[in-house]
Amino acid sequence: MEMECLLMSGSTDFHFLPDC
Repeated sequence: MEMECLLMSGSTDFHFLPDC
């Protein structure tokens, strides 16, 4: 879920999340 990743990161840090 890319959307969840964005919310979890709260910014553009979702790019660094492994779940993404």
